[in-house]
Amino acid sequence: MTMIIAANLGEYVLLAADKRKVMIGSDGLISDIISDNEKKISFNDNLAITGMGYVEILDEFKSLLLKTKIENTDTFLSLAKKIYDSRTISSEYKFSTTKYVITYKTQLNDDVLLNIGIIEASKPNQLIKVDKVIVLGRDTKDIDSILMKLLKEKLKIPDKDTFNDGQLLLENIMYNRQVFLEMFKFVSKPVSGVSPNADFIVITKKHKSYFMGD
Repeated sequence: MTMIIAANLGEYVLLAADKRKVMIGSDGLISDIISDNEKKISFNDNLAITGMGYVEILDEFKSLLLKTKIENTDTFLSLAKKIYDSRTISSEYKFSTTKYVITYKTQLNDDVLLNIGIIEASKPNQLIKVDKVIVLGRDTKDIDSILMKLLKEKLKIPDKDTFNDGQLLLENIMYNRQVFLEMFKFVSKPVSGVSPNADFIVITKKHKSYFMGD
């Protein structure tokens, strides 16, 4: 299972995914916890990709995305469609329960915009754009709206002065990272498929993406 939190804070996007890898039984339920050190986010200078669902589908999408020149968001959809079109009948269920989460930059005149998008693997013709905050987890649906409300209340959005001061920006990122971690720890207690540990990627308007482990 995977729990994902992402927030578009204007001057940067913070993306996090928990680190638990589990084995799923034939009944679709967790049969074993394999690891709490799984890296689920891939990234390059301008985007980051993670997702929830079946690893083999997610890994194929990540691999294609990171080695393809991104012209615009249609590129995301064409890659998702390519993978979906190659599916077998037996994998239809896997695609229906898999989602890709992408954080990326776009150019608007002289400004850089930061974006969060979701593509359902079984609906590769649609990119769902997220406005501010998203929480995703197959087994956390009942509390996702509560977590989103808490995040919107607790997260600190950096202003221009903060973004232009390296120390203040780092303090802001570390504060928001801690808010995210509190959410993972909170959910991990009742949901065995979610780890209290998470990896983080920061994407800013001006700089390369960078990784922060738990």
